[in-house]
Amino acid sequence: MKEIIYFSHDVDAHDDPKCVLLTAELGLEGYGAYWLLLEMLYTQEEGKMLIRTAKALAKRYGTSEEVFDRLLGDYDLFEVEGDEFYSPSMVRRKNEIRQKREQFAEWGRQSGQVRKAKKEAAKNLKDEQGTFEGGSSHPQGSLEGGTNNKIKRKEKENKIKDNNLTDTSICMSDETPDPSPASTQKPDKFSLDYLISVAEYYNRKVDEAGSMMPKVARPDRLSEDRKAQLHARLKEYGEKDVYAVIDKAVSCGFLNGDNNRGWRADFGWLMRKGNFPKVLEGYYDQKVKPQNKNEYGKQQISIRESAARYVAENW
Repeated sequence: MKEIIYFSHDVDAHDDPKCVLLTAELGLEGYGAYWLLLEMLYTQEEGKMLIRTAKALAKRYGTSEEVFDRLLGDYDLFEVEGDEFYSPSMVRRKNEIRQKREQFAEWGRQSGQVRKAKKEAAKNLKDEQGTFEGGSSHPQGSLEGGTNNKIKRKEKENKIKDNNLTDTSICMSDETPDPSPASTQKPDKFSLDYLISVAEYYNRKVDEAGSMMPKVARPDRLSEDRKAQLHARLKEYGEKDVYAVIDKAVSCGFLNGDNNRGWRADFGWLMRKGNFPKVLEGYYDQKVKPQNKNEYGKQQISIRESAARYVAENW
């Protein structure tokens, strides 16, 4: 049976600064072409595709090759290697899904082995009980032999019980082994009160920096999505990096509206998995909006000239 292929994406992808710039210049035609390329890349085993294939898609779907050329070269959405291109975030997510599927398959194999062992143990117990009952009713059986049989039967029953207890410690249910038993789990120190304190810290920093970023209206009533995103970033990066991202964001011009559309980041946007590391690594620190259309055009020409020089020198 052919595998059903699908992938999830962030519902606020259109608010990413790269996509905002893409839509402003190429419109929904460019935005649609971007997602078409992602869908095609996801069906490839290695997540890569030939550049000339992308140009063939332009003809097939009735758009211009220029749109695809700009998608691959102007917006930092794809990486180009020789005559191929790929999306780093797409490759990362595809690998994560593949690893999860392999882990679930391994859990299924372990669960099957445990069920098989239990069935065999039950069958052996039933056979042994039948043997003992036959020996005790034998007309030539002695009192001593019957007593010994009872002792041996009791010992074997206890052994089988011990085996069943061992199996239970390995697999808490017949469906899926528990990879992290409750006895080994550490208490979660990031309680709801702690999450609220982080949101309050964000509001305080917005005020202190005179930031244009919107404040959290009710830190004590964070949405489930924001609580989940914040909790995940705290566990993945730690408290120090979470506070560092907030400090960097409130003083970053690009995230405070100094861009072509006057767009501003907010607390929820900062804590999203795809945005958090970029802010932490300073990706938006040097972002500046073009002074005017002519200046922006010069920047794009410079990018294309650099790309042309690279191709001429390395091909």
